[in-house]
Amino acid sequence: VYQRQIDGVRALRSVLAQEGPLGEVVIVDDHSPDPFVLPEDIAADPRVRLIRHETNLGDAGARNTGIAAACCDWIAFLDSDDYWLPGKLAAQTAFALEDQQRQPDPLVLYATGFVQYKLSTGMRRALFPIESGRPEDFAGACWFMPGSTIMFSKELAAKTGAWDTQFRRTADLDWYLRATLEGARLRVAPQRSKAISPMR
Repeated sequence: VYQRQIDGVRALRSVLAQEGPLGEVVIVDDHSPDPFVLPEDIAADPRVRLIRHETNLGDAGARNTGIAAACCDWIAFLDSDDYWLPGKLAAQTAFALEDQQRQPDPLVLYATGFVQYKLSTGMRRALFPIESGRPEDFAGACWFMPGSTIMFSKELAAKTGAWDTQFRRTADLDWYLRATLEGARLRVAPQRSKAISPMR
């Protein structure tokens, strides 16, 4: 979260409203001039932790902090200006667990379909990524909305290494390319499992 109190709360509530397993929610406030504040009805939830950076480290630094702080074995990202639709996490988790039981592989990234909308016109479009393990496909990392649909193991995070904080706009691209060069591949959960994001 950076200077997105209202959007950040909306994102947080969309996570807490998910069905299925939710071990923890780690929120990283990337040194917002106006610190992010948990709503009163959420502040006492033991699953929710808020971490505030002493300096602004950008998206990459926030992702590194969140992963390092996470206690669970699997990570699911959500950017503060996006939110998860109902059923997203349950469908994605069920798909991942079934896939891992069939063929255990910690180097699998699990994505979902997502909906983009444009606030100025109300236009919406549903997008559904294709599965791939080819590094050249990951050269356009935003095609599977990595900031808000992706789920992966902490083992994959450790193998790939930290997000590079020298990149302020292409850290996702760098990290996912490095992950595929380590052997990672993308699998996609059913279409009904969606994240939502405003188009720029």
